[in-house]
Amino acid sequence: MTWSVPAVFVDARALWRSERDLLVRVASVFFFLPTLATRLFLPMPEVETADRQELLRIVSEWLAQQGGWIVLQLVLLTFGSGVVLVLLLDRSRPTLGAAMARTLKLLPLLLIAWTCVLFTMALGSMLLLIVALYIGGRAFLTGAAVVTRPERGPFAAVMDSVRMTARRGWVVAGMCVMVFACSYVGALLFSAVTLMVERSGGSPLLQLPLEILTAAVSAAGSLAMVILQAAIYRAAEVPSSGT
Repeated sequence: MTWSVPAVFVDARALWRSERDLLVRVASVFFFLPTLATRLFLPMPEVETADRQELLRIVSEWLAQQGGWIVLQLVLLTFGSGVVLVLLLDRSRPTLGAAMARTLKLLPLLLIAWTCVLFTMALGSMLLLIVALYIGGRAFLTGAAVVTRPERGPFAAVMDSVRMTARRGWVVAGMCVMVFACSYVGALLFSAVTLMVERSGGSPLLQLPLEILTAAVSAAGSLAMVILQAAIYRAAEVPSSGT
């Protein structure tokens, strides 16, 4: 692999410019709205004063009560990511409707593949967080591999990602962390201001714009990660000869 980090970011920017209108529409529906709905309507557990034992109990109860909504949000995010990848990687340049129809067929494969990746990362995090980051870097192209070669199946897609990121796992992980950190810091700032307004008894009319801004920053970060995935896949893709 000879691709460079600057070249990947240049290509990501070109992908964004070429499909900006479609990408904004997809991100608005599948990234922004689910995130905003979660922030507005999904009650978060009170864990500030809980000790470690209470924390596990509170989080377990919260997941039991709200797990269905969390899974629904993850499904919508996965579907939206798939639509973006189809729009950016399908050489036939499908319309938005065609991309959504194709992604709907691929959704079970995408969910299985990303569940496998997340489970492996969770196991890695039990050792060290940095292990989970490395696994995430090696498996980062899994969704793109599913979209471009669905006939190989979800597990082969994971292995394709591992192969395509050979000797570049830390580089890919670092790029992901950089994009994620920018989005996370921005969302955290707006979220902190929202919390301050809420605790000071501020008007809900003031809180709503802050919640919208927080969700918008998070959605922009999610979209940027998918565009980055597409750009890295395009740079790392090696024409295969029956493999």
